[in-house]
Amino acid sequence: MTRWLYVPRGCAVLYVPARNQELIRTTLPTSHGFQTPSNRKLQLGGNSSFVELFKKVSTVDPTPYVCVPEALKFREEQCGGEERIRDYCQHIALTGGRRMAEVLRTEILENKSNSINQCSFVNVRLPLTVVSAQDVSVPVETEHPRISIDDAPGFAKWITERAVKDYDTMIPTKFYAGAIWSRLSGQIYLEVVDFEWAANSLQEMCQRVMKGESRSEMS
Repeated sequence: MTRWLYVPRGCAVLYVPARNQELIRTTLPTSHGFQTPSNRKLQLGGNSSFVELFKKVSTVDPTPYVCVPEALKFREEQCGGEERIRDYCQHIALTGGRRMAEVLRTEILENKSNSINQCSFVNVRLPLTVVSAQDVSVPVETEHPRISIDDAPGFAKWITERAVKDYDTMIPTKFYAGAIWSRLSGQIYLEVVDFEWAANSLQEMCQRVMKGESRSEMS
């Protein structure tokens, strides 16, 4: 909620269906409203045990919540409203993702109905060809460098971590369906050039993988 509404960290909304509320526990110092899961009673509305659990937390600074009205005002007056924000975020994610695929000479993740990217996210395949362990050393010409399927999950994790440490950004990267994919999100402050930068950064990290840097750090 904080990153989408553009308010300070620590200001968020937690929604839990009534049927699951008895499963939720706090990760912060809980006041007198604490009850063990076995003692909670499922109630709809009013001061249920779930509400009491989060009702009073004296050690949490409440001032970030004061920013919510101003954040909503900014989104309406400066950004053009929620519908315009959603349209732009979806547009820039898909446009930027396609541009990244051009730079990397790969593709974006899509389904048969072309509906998977009707959101503010896009997944771009990285320029690494995943093959079986025995095929890595077989001299076959491919467009992209080959890596073993056994190494792929570790390489994906390494790229995610290095993006934060070396490039000051967060690009979740996962091994899925025989390839390594990076997920990018659309935001109102992003332009296509930002996705081009992400593509070049990921390209550089893939080159570092092939030079053995990731393997030496994971060993």
